[in-house]
Amino acid sequence: MNLLKEKKNVIRPIFVISLFALFFILPLLLNNGIIFGRDTSFHFNRIFDAYAQIKYNKFSYFQSNFGFDKSGRLVNALYGPYFAYVLGFILLIVKSWFRFQLVTSFLVFFTGGYGLFKLSKRLGANEFFSLVSSALFMATPWLAGWINITQFTSMGTMLLPFIAILGSRMLDTPDDPINPLSLGFVMAIITEVHLLSSIFAVLFLIPCFIIGFIRSSVKLQMFLKAGLSVLIYLVLTSNIWVAMITVFSKNNVAHPFSNIDMASSALSIGTGMMSPTSLGLVLSILIIFQISWMFINNVDWKIRDLTIIGLVFIVLSSNLLPWNRLAVEVPPLSFNLQFPSRIITMGAIILLAMIAVTLTELSNKGISIQKATRVSVIILSSLLIFEAYSNTQGRAQKWNDDNMPINKDGLVHVRSKATAKTIKAAYKDTNPEKAIVLVKKPIPDYLPLHAVDQTKVNLYKVYSDEILNNESGFEKHAYKNGVLEIKWKDNKKGQKLIPAFAYQQSRVTLNGKAIDPKTTKLGTILVDSKKGNNNLTLRYVQPKFFNALLVVSIIFWIAILIGLLVTTL
Repeated sequence: MNLLKEKKNVIRPIFVISLFALFFILPLLLNNGIIFGRDTSFHFNRIFDAYAQIKYNKFSYFQSNFGFDKSGRLVNALYGPYFAYVLGFILLIVKSWFRFQLVTSFLVFFTGGYGLFKLSKRLGANEFFSLVSSALFMATPWLAGWINITQFTSMGTMLLPFIAILGSRMLDTPDDPINPLSLGFVMAIITEVHLLSSIFAVLFLIPCFIIGFIRSSVKLQMFLKAGLSVLIYLVLTSNIWVAMITVFSKNNVAHPFSNIDMASSALSIGTGMMSPTSLGLVLSILIIFQISWMFINNVDWKIRDLTIIGLVFIVLSSNLLPWNRLAVEVPPLSFNLQFPSRIITMGAIILLAMIAVTLTELSNKGISIQKATRVSVIILSSLLIFEAYSNTQGRAQKWNDDNMPINKDGLVHVRSKATAKTIKAAYKDTNPEKAIVLVKKPIPDYLPLHAVDQTKVNLYKVYSDEILNNESGFEKHAYKNGVLEIKWKDNKKGQKLIPAFAYQQSRVTLNGKAIDPKTTKLGTILVDSKKGNNNLTLRYVQPKFFNALLVVSIIFWIAILIGLLVTTL
């Protein structure tokens, strides 16, 4: 009987969270189409490249031979490499972009929601309020960013509740504050998914470690286990750091766009709808309530500490910091962080869990208070949940517009003969390449720049001119050894701009002879073409030890996963 009850206690929240996740992706089903956001083209190309490598067994860890116009550029090796293959495998299974967005959006909502549920329960909230906090988290734009604009930050955000669980353990388990396998493993997963999110995780873990270390009864053990966690983490993520070192040390790589007006994307309290830069009325009320409760009542020190840490994240993401000045004095902030409001993700997770704990305590003060609390929370939560649903529904309706089903932001290139009908069909076709070649966007991130100041050159226009508008007459083929072959025919000899990129480690042959090609400021290849048929091959030469490093890294991933399963069961 007890076993049956335990199973129900496990299955019930999973079922409820699944229902909420299905509710939030319902607009895609009702409109029978995808939502094309500002980052859709970029990430779909990353994922398609991994998909094609798996499907055709033509692996190229560094060089993109299928996505990004088969241009040989480096992207996935520097941006969530292992996770790109995971998403590519999902695309291989579901076959179309429509199904892919459905499945991955559900997974983002469910994973994030379940993580926050587990965090709230661990901190002392009851099941009802833990589920409420879970639903509220799923309704936030920081988790819904994936379905609404294909924002990859949401992929990292869905995993942050699990880091919060490990951080809270440092605070309330002084005799055993760190499980090095869990901490190293979860941090590695977040890093493989979204590097910026791992930085937010570290910013959260630092105060948790300091406070936990002060209170710990096993300080030396805690310090050694923290060191072991770091070691496990570095081995698991060695593929990322080695790739970055080898690429960045020899190439002037283009960084993402610089947001010099960072203050405009900082967080505000807000009394209207929630948005990426505004807490909105409902969440503002709940957070103010949590702060007030903490000061008025003699709350548990763990709740106090976590609430304060959450508030620090809110302050860091707001205009209380001189973000525009910081963007000038610390330029990497303008293109690595870009939007200060991103910092709120960790704070929102912590505070939502704290709100669930506080509401649980409040509801325990009597039946009448319990009923009033539940009714009030249901009303406020419903407002936020349906607000989030309406936002997604409004974006999804664009698919059924008479003109164009995608949001053209001035940068998106749509093939001239493409119609709304052909675009809709392409994103639902079981050959995902059809959509990739129909809709493109010039994104210069990670390109090998030469003698160019990014702030003074419109790299998006240069990319359009040298790649997107320069594809006619070229045939491209990828081979199993990672080589990209490009063929064309010229009526006369002369200099030719090839729609592909060469890095310092790239090896290029022209008509069978190795060459050191000239390149444009963007890194696009320039060669002396002969009259008649021409053949160019392009291959990125990775360090000799890199394949061995990948094997060790993957074996280590499997070993740590088995170790966690054994210790859990």
